[in-house]
Amino acid sequence: SVFRGYRVRQEMQTQHESAVLIQARFKAYVHRMAYREKLRCIVAVQSLARRREGRIMLNRLRAEQALRVQMTSASLRIQSQFKSYRCRLWYKEQRRQILLVQSLVRRRAAVKLVSALRSTHRHAVLQRISATAIQSVFRGYRARQEMQTQ
Repeated sequence: SVFRGYRVRQEMQTQHESAVLIQARFKAYVHRMAYREKLRCIVAVQSLARRREGRIMLNRLRAEQALRVQMTSASLRIQSQFKSYRCRLWYKEQRRQILLVQSLVRRRAAVKLVSALRSTHRHAVLQRISATAIQSVFRGYRARQEMQTQ
């Protein structure tokens, strides 16, 4: 009976150790499975968070790109308008200078024409006066000739 008691205690001890070992291994398995599930959930949450962050960043980059394009377009328009303005100023200045030169040339031509007309007019007046004087002298001469022949 002592031996049976010893053996029963030994058997119980072995069963107890086996039960503890099985329980430990089962708990380890359960914890490993729980850890893996938690890890899978964490990875899924991280993936969703990164995806959301990526979409936000993509939208921000698209907005920045659109703003950059808009600003580039605006700056090109400003540059174009400024170049047009400079060209118009240059054209107006060139036109003003050309008109000034034309005015001076026309004035000089007009002065020459007036001078020529004045000299032509003087010449014509002198011719008329001379012609009148010659005619007067000739008529006088003829009148004297007629007087002598009568």
